[in-house]
Amino acid sequence: MATISSQLFGRADEQSAEQEQLLKLFWNRAELKKEFDKLRADSMRLDEQVRKQQSVTLRLQQRFDQLEALLANPATAVRVNTYYQLRGVWRASQQRIVTLAEDLERTCRDREMREHVAAFRSRVNKSLSGVHREVARVSQLAETLAVQIRELREERTRRFGFWNFLTRKRLTAELRGRREELHIVTQRKQELEADIEARSAEEPPEFDGLSAEARRLINLRVIAYAQELYLLFARDDLANLAREAAAREVTDVRYGSHRDCRALSRTIEEANQALEGDSALLKRVQQRARYLGTVCNYRNDADTVPVAESLGGIVRLDGEGRKTGVAAPVNVLVDEYWEIFSVLLD
Repeated sequence: MATISSQLFGRADEQSAEQEQLLKLFWNRAELKKEFDKLRADSMRLDEQVRKQQSVTLRLQQRFDQLEALLANPATAVRVNTYYQLRGVWRASQQRIVTLAEDLERTCRDREMREHVAAFRSRVNKSLSGVHREVARVSQLAETLAVQIRELREERTRRFGFWNFLTRKRLTAELRGRREELHIVTQRKQELEADIEARSAEEPPEFDGLSAEARRLINLRVIAYAQELYLLFARDDLANLAREAAAREVTDVRYGSHRDCRALSRTIEEANQALEGDSALLKRVQQRARYLGTVCNYRNDADTVPVAESLGGIVRLDGEGRKTGVAAPVNVLVDEYWEIFSVLLD
């Protein structure tokens, strides 16, 4: 009987083990299939990236070959040189307003951060003024109690003899009371001083960022700089040609004959030299920014970029910042000169 039972249970155990092994194989197969699907998806994604990169590389190679052919031809090489000079004007001007904006933002942020911390410290000190007065009052009370305790102790010492027993007992009770008062006052002083120390050590709240006023100031300086750069490159329409070169391919532009290209190239060099030697540029930018602040409008109180139409054309200003001459019919915001919107602060 035992043999039959062991045989039956033995078969059941074997079947259970086989089923468990089959389940493990099934789950392993499912996990392998998921891993395979993931690898296949990764492979397809990488293949797509390779195809895109090959396409980009092919286009770059085509442009390189095209540029090489243009430079190899004396008739077109001078045009290519002029084209890249104009692109250089655009990039350098754009970098100038980026640098100005970064410098102004850093300066304004440092100033407003200091003001933020100073205002917080001022509020803390103001809130602690009452605590300091209470500390002074408690300190004075502690000194008074200390004097009284010393006097009572001295008085009790003088009252010797059995006939002063009741007097000494009264003085001892008074002395105990004064000491208890001093203990309470000392504890109160320590609590107040701990409160002062804790509140003085508090860190100011996180700085919320530049105020709308500061961002408006920075944006007006950037716009003023962009306008001044346009006026500096207005000769022979250099600013507009630089804008065109930044937006078009070298094969799509024409600057006239070989002589015309040479002349334009010299004009670009002269304009760049004039810009580098213009020591009064930043002063004019400040004057222009102040002028723009008097004429520009904003859509609402929170907006920091002026309404483009409110700027109008580029007025010419004299040395005192007053309007003079005829305004240039160009709006640096509408025409997005020097990629200005990538620099302006929202």
